[in-house]
Order: sequence, then structure tokens, then C-alpha cells
Amino acid sequence: MMIALFIIAGTILFIIWLVLRPRIPQFHVDSLSVSGFNISSSQVSGNWDVQFAVRNPNKKLSVYYDHIEASVYYRNALLSQKTLPPFKQGTKNQTALRATLVADSIYVDGDANDIAAHRTSGSVSFNVRVLSIVRFKDGAWRARRRVMRVLCGNLGVGISSNSSRGNLLGGSRQCRVGV
Repeated sequence: MMIALFIIAGTILFIIWLVLRPRIPQFHVDSLSVSGFNISSSQVSGNWDVQFAVRNPNKKLSVYYDHIEASVYYRNALLSQKTLPPFKQGTKNQTALRATLVADSIYVDGDANDIAAHRTSGSVSFNVRVLSIVRFKDGAWRARRRVMRVLCGNLGVGISSNSSRGNLLGGSRQCRVGV
């Protein structure tokens, strides 16, 4: 009896999965610009403006981004983070998402010398991370909330040692997304 219930429940879940075919959203960094970039002693300051293209590849599922937090890192050192406004994304939809992150004299133990060295070579690489609570929905069917992690790693920004401004090198970059 119990085995029959598990087989029936498993079959129902498999049929729902076949009908809905849930897919993870896709994130791309379209542009990244840095302004007011400064390194002094072991402190970093700057403004990062990140433009994302977020694509929902699902044919039947809408995606609800209930809580979104973007952050910028140099290696593993957090430079800035910001909460972004929630939004709903319809099926087969692409949405532009912008994050403006500000760092004001952030202490980066030991990394300041590395940043300065990379800056003299003409480019500094940053990591941008997005953490979001998402829901997938199709009509009356709702999936539970999930944590979605997005990593846009090794984003090279051309910043010379005599400038405080720079832009993403190499064009648009795809990010890794995990749910």
C-alpha cells in the first residue's frame, strides 16, 4: 500500500516536471563601470555601476525575485553590497537590472597592494555576486521559495594608475547561476 502511494506521488511529480520543464534564469553582465576609484593605505573607495540582463527561459513559469542583494568583491574581500528592488519576470522575458554599489574607505587587509599592482598593469578584476530569494509560479502551481546564487567572476575593468574611472574589458559576460 505504502509503496503504491510513493509510486503514484512520484509519477505525479514527474508528469508536473515534464509539463512545466523548470529552468534556471540566466544572468549576463552587459556593462560594468567604475568611477571614483581610489586606493590609499589599506582602504578602497569607488562606485560600481553594474548592468545585468536577466533572462527567464521558461515557457510556462514566471519568476518572482522577492529579495535581491548585489555585492562587489575583490577576490574574497567584500567592497560593497546593496539590496535591489524586487520584481516579477514573465515567461520568455528578458529584464534589465541595474546595481549601483558604493564603497567608502573599505579596509582590505593585504589586498590593497595587489589591487595597486593590478592597477598599474592597466586592469583590476572584480567579482559581482547576486543573492536572491526566488519563486517559480504557473497559474495556481507555486514552487517553494529558493535561494538563487549568481556569480559573475573575474570581471576585468580597465583602470590605469593615473585614472579613477574604468569600464568592463571584453564585452558582455555570462554569470554562473545556482539554485
